Amino acid sequence: MRPRKLKTPAKSKGLPFALIALLIGLFLLVLLLDYLIPEKTPGQSGITSNDGERLWAALEYNASSKNPVGFIAGDKVIDEQLANLAKNDYGELKKKLGLDYDFIIHFEDDKGNLLPIGNKYCIGSPNASIGGIQCG
Repeated sequence: MRPRKLKTPAKSKGLPFALIALLIGLFLLVLLLDYLIPEKTPGQSGITSNDGERLWAALEYNASSKNPVGFIAGDKVIDEQLANLAKNDYGELKKKLGLDYDFIIHFEDDKGNLLPIGNKYCIGSPNASIGGIQCG
């Protein structure tokens, strides 16, 4: 009698189980991250138009109002007021401006060069820098 040949199982033409499991896992991870990460619409900064109006009012200089932080009169910057503003501590300045978020104030010429504000190039958060120059 002749020995019988054992039949080998036919090879599956589909994807291996490990690859399918990996793809399902990645899909679920993407869904989870999409759920956990808050969406922001393009251009949304968290600052409302009311914040902008309040900030503009705080920065507007009016000699009769004795605004301690105002340094803009029309389209002009009052250098003396700006120099006084630069002397303030950052936390104190945030309170005077009524801000909850970080900020910097800087000026550039028409070529993009930073202009000095007293002995600084920007006023604001010590954690920020502009053009490689630390603010604060």
